[in-house]
Amino acid sequence: CSTSGKWAVKWDDSRNWLAAMRMLQNSEEDKLEVTWVGCVDAFKFEKEEIKEIEEELKKHNCVPVWIEERKLRQEFFHGFCKKVLWRLFHYVMPQADPDFGKKWEKRWEAYIQVNKLIANVVVKTASSSPENAAIWVHGYPTLLVPEFVRAALPLSKLGVFIHTPWPTTDVVRCLPERVRIVQAMLSADIVGFHTYDYARHFLSACRRIGGLDFTTVEGGRLGVQTQSGRTVLVEISHLGINSVFFHDLAKGEEVKKMVAAAKAEHKDRQIVIGIDHLDLVKGTLIKLQAYHRFLETHDDWKDRVVLIQVLLPSWNPPEEQKQIRASVFSVVKSIKENFGPGCIKLIDAAETNLSVNQTIAYYRAADAALVSTFWDGLNLVPYEFTASQDPERPGVLILSEFMGCSRSLSGALMVNPWSLQDVADKLHTALGMKLSARKAQHAKRGRYVLGHTTQRWARKFLEDLDCAKSLQRDLSFVHVERGAGINDLVGF
Repeated sequence: CSTSGKWAVKWDDSRNWLAAMRMLQNSEEDKLEVTWVGCVDAFKFEKEEIKEIEEELKKHNCVPVWIEERKLRQEFFHGFCKKVLWRLFHYVMPQADPDFGKKWEKRWEAYIQVNKLIANVVVKTASSSPENAAIWVHGYPTLLVPEFVRAALPLSKLGVFIHTPWPTTDVVRCLPERVRIVQAMLSADIVGFHTYDYARHFLSACRRIGGLDFTTVEGGRLGVQTQSGRTVLVEISHLGINSVFFHDLAKGEEVKKMVAAAKAEHKDRQIVIGIDHLDLVKGTLIKLQAYHRFLETHDDWKDRVVLIQVLLPSWNPPEEQKQIRASVFSVVKSIKENFGPGCIKLIDAAETNLSVNQTIAYYRAADAALVSTFWDGLNLVPYEFTASQDPERPGVLILSEFMGCSRSLSGALMVNPWSLQDVADKLHTALGMKLSARKAQHAKRGRYVLGHTTQRWARKFLEDLDCAKSLQRDLSFVHVERGAGINDLVGF
């Protein structure tokens, strides 16, 4: 709400990759007309406010999908998305939730209902020119959307990109509606993943769950051959960042002053930066335990290093975030009691508003970044750190070998986040690394980060979507998935 009492809409900063997709409509090279469709909680607003918000969103080419009931939103997002799919896709098995089976039907129905709502708005938005529109569906909350869109717009160009890990088939098979989910995704013309491992697991799921074989098409691309003869391409391409945004801000005067202030605050100490969301799969707790181990085994560092750990809020249920926060605070207290208050600084974003410039300043001031997430399909902190660093005096990136970006970023020290000693040893290596070695590592990953931007990633996916659609041109029908074992053939 603005100071005038009216609702106002503004874009998130360029750290948000969805907001950064505006470049596709602003650049001379692309000049695309981009429309964003996403969910908004209607129950948070008065009826007269909804029309006002719609008009404001329209100015930014954004179309809301209104979720009318608080209970529906709860079952869909915190129930199915976060407690079922998010956990399972990050290898947290159903037995971790004693109510998994009992609550499955209600959560699943909510997931279907919201996916239908999203698909209906997408269809309405694209219906003026369905054959020319490229419909791009993102993320695990919308896995059924391709099925509903394809049924309404059988000739549309339709792509899906999954930003989480796609686990092994034995994990996916735990889902009671695994066949429906895989078939719905195959209603698209192309399905994208960040790494080859995730794509390979998806191909395995298509074979073992759907009985479908993978194939190769011209150019060496991978695809899945459906029962009707359609070929659905499988894309492997890691999302980048708006690297110029970070690179330019990092050289600005305001950031320079913040860097100097951070170094002065932690005088005579090397700085290690860590930024994590309050989520079990981010591994913040075990990272701090590894830092405790590092200070135990390398006592000479306790007065020469500081870990600046930033805690960001997540989309997880508040009670879960509260538990994680309490555990983190407990380990931080132990570190301060055993090794002194100066060796760690905790910044809780719930209490301290950390600006973009301040974040970049911490990146630039850091001698090392420790990103030791358990499982992560999309984590752009390593990219942001790299783009923000001074190439003449860069820090060292320590990266979990289980993160999606570990396959793309060479020039980093890889760790097993579950091994406290491995993380402790790599910290010792990083903090003692010579400048020449740091510069060589930074140059390797810097070239990749600066070259593989959000815009390049999006442009490549849309080009491959055109290619995927061209594979269907010789068919006299479109195969529309309508749920497990029920299919339609739509002629044209």
